[in-house]
Amino acid sequence: MASNKTVFNLWLAIVGIADVLLILVVALVGFQVMSASSFGFDEVEVKHLLPRIALMFLLMNTSIFLIDGIISLSNVLISAVNQVSGASTVWSTLIKVVEKTSGQGVAALLIMVAFFLLGHIAGVLCYALDHFVHRHCLIAASEYVVVGAGVS
Repeated sequence: MASNKTVFNLWLAIVGIADVLLILVVALVGFQVMSASSFGFDEVEVKHLLPRIALMFLLMNTSIFLIDGIISLSNVLISAVNQVSGASTVWSTLIKVVEKTSGQGVAALLIMVAFFLLGHIAGVLCYALDHFVHRHCLIAASEYVVVGAGVS
C-alpha cells in the first residue's frame, strides 16, 4: 500500500489532519494543566497522559507500514498454500490435503479446519484489539478535551 502513490498520498493527508487534531488536543490539555487551579478544573496527571499521546502519535504515523507488513505476510502465506497444493481455492486445498494423507483424511481435515478456525479467531482478536485501542484512545482524548473545555 505504501508503494501505491494514490493510497500513500491519501494516507499522508489523513495523517496530517490527525496530527493537527492531536496537536490541538495536546494544546488543550496543556492549557488545562496550566490553568487547572485557577479555573477549578480537576488536575490531569501528565505522567499518565504522555505515554498515551506518544503511542497514539506513533501508531498514527506508522500505520501504513504496519498495514503493508500485514498484507505482505498474508500474501506470502497465501502463495505458500497455493504452491503446496496447487489449488486456487481453500476447498480445493482441503480436498488435496485429504487425498494426500493416505487413509488419514479425517484427521488431516480436522487439522486443517482447526488451523482455519484458529486463523479466524486470531483475526477476530486482532479486530477487537484494534477496536479497543482506537476506542480507548479516542475516548481518552475526548475526555481531556471536554474536561479542558470546562464541561464535566
